[in-house]
Amino acid sequence: PELADDPRVATNNQRVLARAWLIPRLQEMFRQYSVRELQDMFEANALPYAPIVKPEQLFEDPHLTGSGGLAALITETGEETKVPLLPLTFDGERLPPRQPLPSIGAHTAEVLRSIGYSQREIEALQQQGAIGGERKAAE
Repeated sequence: PELADDPRVATNNQRVLARAWLIPRLQEMFRQYSVRELQDMFEANALPYAPIVKPEQLFEDPHLTGSGGLAALITETGEETKVPLLPLTFDGERLPPRQPLPSIGAHTAEVLRSIGYSQREIEALQQQGAIGGERKAAE
């Protein structure tokens, strides 16, 4: 309650400028609650939030699975895998993946060229076995 009435954090810009003292204060306040208690409070007050989880935990996240936030993609071995979509909607629709999953090494030469490697250097790395040959992304 004391922060709700604090004029030093009335606007987003003020909150950004107050990070040095505000974040430690919020950490102190939140430490007294479990993650479940905080989630329940946020839900009860319609506050948007997302717990920080490991990437592999996203596949079981109730918000992602319930909102259509995961899309199926096919790997180069033909297996289906799920990937999280961007948390944006346009006219109520989530943006689908733009491209299939690339195969391993599909963009190695392109990335090396973008950081200054010559074609000759890339070919030498391929001959040495340091990188694979150029491959196309799985269709």
